[in-house]
Amino acid sequence: ALPTEVALKPTLAAAVLTVAAGDSHCLLLTSDGSALSRSGDGEDEEFAPVPGLAKSLATSSRVTQLEAGGRHSLALTSEGQVLAWGSNSCGQLGPRADDGRRWLAQSRAGDPLMGHRAVLVAAGGGHSLVLTADHQVFAFGDNSHGQLGRGHCQTGSGLAPVRRLGGLPVRQIACGGRHSFVLSHSAVLLAWGSNDRGQLGCGTEDGNATRPLPVECSALRNRRVRRIACGHEHTAAVTADGGLFTFGAGDLGQLGHGSNSSESLPRQVAELMGSRVVTADCGTSVTYASCQGGRVYAFGTVGPSASVRNKPWPLTLGPGGAGDVDVSAGGGRAFLRVGGPPMAAKLSIPEGLLSLDSCDPDGDWPGCLAIAACPAAYARAFLLPDIEHENPRPGWHGLDLDAAAEFLQKRLGAAAVSNPERRQELLAAQTELLTDLTEREEAHLADAECLRLLLLLPLSPEFESPGPLQPALAELVLRLPRPLMTVLLSWIMELRLRHFARLVRCLIRAAQHLLASSDCDANGEANEAAKVDADEQRIRRLRPCLDFLKRLHALNSDRRDRLPASSFHLAEIRDRVPLEKDYRAWTENRNQFSFLKYPFVFDGHAKMELLKVDARMQMEQAFREAMMFNLFQGFTFGAIFDMRSPFLVLRVARQALIQDAVVSLSSCHPAELKKPLRITFKGEEAVDEGGLTKEFFLLIFRQILDPVYGMFTCFDSNLVWFNHSTLECPENFSLIGTLLGLAIYNSILAAVPFPMALFKKLLRQPVALDDLKELDPTVGNSLQSLLDAETANSVEELELNFEIETKMFDHVQRVPLSASPEDRVTLGNRESYVSAYVDFVLNRSCRDAFDAFQAGFERACGSPVLPLLEPQELQAIINGESGCFDWDQLEQGAIYVNPSPDYQQLIANFWSVFHQDLDEDNKRRFLRFLTGSDRVPVQGMSAVRLRIQVVHCSPRCLPVAHTCYNMLDLPRYPDRETLRQKLLLAIDETEGFSLV
Repeated sequence: ALPTEVALKPTLAAAVLTVAAGDSHCLLLTSDGSALSRSGDGEDEEFAPVPGLAKSLATSSRVTQLEAGGRHSLALTSEGQVLAWGSNSCGQLGPRADDGRRWLAQSRAGDPLMGHRAVLVAAGGGHSLVLTADHQVFAFGDNSHGQLGRGHCQTGSGLAPVRRLGGLPVRQIACGGRHSFVLSHSAVLLAWGSNDRGQLGCGTEDGNATRPLPVECSALRNRRVRRIACGHEHTAAVTADGGLFTFGAGDLGQLGHGSNSSESLPRQVAELMGSRVVTADCGTSVTYASCQGGRVYAFGTVGPSASVRNKPWPLTLGPGGAGDVDVSAGGGRAFLRVGGPPMAAKLSIPEGLLSLDSCDPDGDWPGCLAIAACPAAYARAFLLPDIEHENPRPGWHGLDLDAAAEFLQKRLGAAAVSNPERRQELLAAQTELLTDLTEREEAHLADAECLRLLLLLPLSPEFESPGPLQPALAELVLRLPRPLMTVLLSWIMELRLRHFARLVRCLIRAAQHLLASSDCDANGEANEAAKVDADEQRIRRLRPCLDFLKRLHALNSDRRDRLPASSFHLAEIRDRVPLEKDYRAWTENRNQFSFLKYPFVFDGHAKMELLKVDARMQMEQAFREAMMFNLFQGFTFGAIFDMRSPFLVLRVARQALIQDAVVSLSSCHPAELKKPLRITFKGEEAVDEGGLTKEFFLLIFRQILDPVYGMFTCFDSNLVWFNHSTLECPENFSLIGTLLGLAIYNSILAAVPFPMALFKKLLRQPVALDDLKELDPTVGNSLQSLLDAETANSVEELELNFEIETKMFDHVQRVPLSASPEDRVTLGNRESYVSAYVDFVLNRSCRDAFDAFQAGFERACGSPVLPLLEPQELQAIINGESGCFDWDQLEQGAIYVNPSPDYQQLIANFWSVFHQDLDEDNKRRFLRFLTGSDRVPVQGMSAVRLRIQVVHCSPRCLPVAHTCYNMLDLPRYPDRETLRQKLLLAIDETEGFSLV
C-alpha cells in the first residue's frame, strides 16, 4: 500500500513529536505532553487521549516518551515516572498490576523502582525495559526465552535489574518479540533473549537458542552503531556513517539482502550502500529505513496476505516529503513523520543520565554523591571531543585525563576537603561503588568501556589519602577477566607519567598505611587473638594493593618514561616486617602470603638484609652438619678420624695470593663454600674475625682483574670486561666467579670495576646499547650516532658491513655479525647491525668465559633472593656506594667505648682533624683503614658504625684499627697537632695485620 496521510486536526498535526506503533494499537505524543491512542484495526479511527492517563500524572508532570509493545503500552513522564497499561498476561505492566493499569512511581513506598529516576522505556512483545538515570536497566514481563536478562528462563520473577551490565553507560534500549538490546555510549551492543533465528547477532554456532544473560554483538563493535531497532525475530542497526545492518529471521525478506535466508551475524544491506541511512525501525516482519534527503525504503512483508519484498523498495511520499523522515513501525504498519521537530533529538542521548563531568559540587552535593556512586557516570565523562560512537580499544581509552584531574582535584576536591562530613560521604560513596562491583555478580564490569572508571577514580581527591578506597580498587582490578585486564593494562601503559606516578604513589601510601597500622587493647597491650585477627584483616587488604603494584611495576619496566625503582619501595618494611621470619616462611611455603613475592617493594638495604638472612641460614646449616658429623664420629668410633672444620679456611701467602686461592678453591666441595669464610695469611699472626677476609678480597680482585694478568681487558671508562682473546681456561673464570660469590655470601664489599652489563647478565637480564656506552663510550656513542642519522646517505657513506674487527695478539681479525657479513649497513637495517654489534661484544665474544664465571658465582652464593635483585642493587651490594660519603653521618653514628668526661677534648680533636684537615681522598683512606674497604655499604654510612676506644699507651703509638669490628684504638694524644700527625701516618699503612 502507498503511504497515506493520517487525518489530524491542524493544531494537533503540527505538534506531533513521536508516534509509537504496536501489534494492535498506535500511540501519539504531542509537544505539550499529551498522549493519544487509537486501535490499529481501522485507518479511519481518530486518535483520542489515553483514558485516565492525565489523572495518573503528578502535578506539573507531563509525558515525554511513549512506547507500544505487542498488546501493552508504556509512558515516561518528565518526573522520571513510568506508566503502563494494556495486557498484563506476562507481567509486562510491572508487579502487582491487577486492574490493567500500573503506575510504577518512584514515590510509592515498596515500589521496585523506588529511588531510581527513569529516563527511557522500551516495550516488546510481552516484556518491558526501563533505563534509569544511574544507567541501570530494569526488566519485567515475559521471560520464557531469557529476554529479561536474569540468567534463566523462569517466569514470575517480577521487576529487577538486568545482570552483567555493571558500569555500562547505556544510551538506548530496545525490545523485540522475545529479545532485548542495549546500546552503550561508545557504541557497544549487548543483547539477550531468544536467538533461535540469529536475532542477537552473535552467531548460532554453539547451538544455544536462548541467551539469558547479555552477550556482545561483537561483529558490530567497530561499526559505530548509533541506533538499534528490533522486530519480532530480527534486528536492524544504523551506524554513524549511514550504514544499515540487519540480522535474524529473513524468511519474509525483512533483512533486505535479496534472499529469504536468515542471518545469525550482522550483514550490511548492500542495496542501501549508496544512501546514507539516518534511522530505521522494525515491524513484526518488515524493516523501514529513512535516508538522508527524505527517501524511505522498506523490505519484508506487512501481513500474511501481503507480498514479500526481500530488497529495499522506495516509498513514494506526498508533497510534504522533503527533508529527513522519522519512521515508527510496529506490527504490520508504520508511521512516517514528515517535518516537525528535528530527528537529531530522537537519536541523542536521553536527558537525565548521570555523568561525572556534569555534577555541581557547590550547588547540588546530594546529586554529586549519587553520581560518585554510579560507575557508568565515570565511563561517559571527560571524553575527548568528536569520539561519539567510538569503541575504546587496547592502548586508547578516549579520556581527557588532564581535564578530569582538573575538575576532580580542584572543584570536587575543594568541596570535599573544606567539609569533613562531605569528605566522609564521598569516600563512603566511592568505596561502596567499588565493593558493589567486586562482590555482586550482576554488577561486574560489562565491557572495556566501563574500565574508564578505573582510570578516573584514582584522580579523585579521596584516592590520595590512604584508606579503604585503594584496596577496593585493587581488588576490583584483580578480578577483571583476562580480556578486560589486558585492555586496562594497555591503557595504564600509555598514561602520562604524572598520572601513572599518582596511581603508584597512592597505592604505595595505602600499603604504607596498612603496614604502619596496629591494634592494641584499652590497656595498651596487644590482645593476642585480636592481634592475629587484625593481622589477617590487614593482609587481606594489603594483598590486592601489592598484587596491583606488581603489575604496575612490570608495566613500568616497559615504559619509555619510567619511574625510578625507589617509587615502588616500602621503606617501612624494614621496621614493620620481621624479615627473617618472613623469609623463612617464604622458603618453607611459597603459596602463603609473603612480602618476598613482591621484591620490588624492598630497597637495596632490605634486600641486603635478606641476602644476609639467607647466607646466615645456609651457614648455620653447613656449620651444624660439620659439627654433627664430628660428633657422630666421636660417639661411634671413640675418636675423630676425619675432622671437618665448621669454617671454609683459605691459607694464602701475600706473594702468591691468586695461586694459593685457586688451589684451595678448586679442591672445595660445593657444600664447603656454604660455610663461614676464614682467611689465614701465611706468616702472619692475626686471627680472622672479618678484617682479614676484607683485605683478602680487596687484594685478590685488584690483582686478578689487572689487564696484565690477561683474563680481562680494561677500557677507557676504567671498567673491565672479559678478554675475548685470553688463553685462560674456563675453569679459571669459574674460580673468579666463585670468589665474587663468596664476597657476597660473606657480606664483603669487593669493589670490582665491572660495568652494569655484568650484573644484568648475572641476573639473566638482556643487555643493550646503553650498557656498551658505559663500558666503551667511544664505540657506544658511535653506534648511537649511526642510529640517530637522518638520511640514507649519512649511513651509507660510512661503508659499514655486518662484521666487526677484533685483535688477537696484534693480529686484526674480521668476525661476521650475520649470515651475510658482506651486506652493507643501510638506513633500513642499521638497528639490526647495532643489535648484532652489542650482542657480539657483550655476549658472543665472551660466552664460554662468562658462562663459567656465572656457574662459579652461583655455586658460591646461589640464593632464592638473588633473582629478586635489580642489576643496580646487585652492583651496590658487591661494590658498595662510591658516591654517598656522608661523613657527618659517620660522626653521628659513632659509638664510644667506655666514655668518660676526661676524653671529651680528645674526641673533639679527633673529629676536628677528620673534618677540617683530611681531604676527601684521605677520608676515604681512613675508611679503608678502619673497615678494609673505601666503599660505603648499600645501607649507607650509618651501617659503618665506627667504634672509638680510648687506650692508655704512649703518645708515640699510632692509632690502631680493628677492621673486624670497625673499631679504632685512639691513644690519649696531648694535643690536636700530635693527633693529626699520628692519624695521617696510620692511614698510610693500610695493609698487613698483626696482633695488637
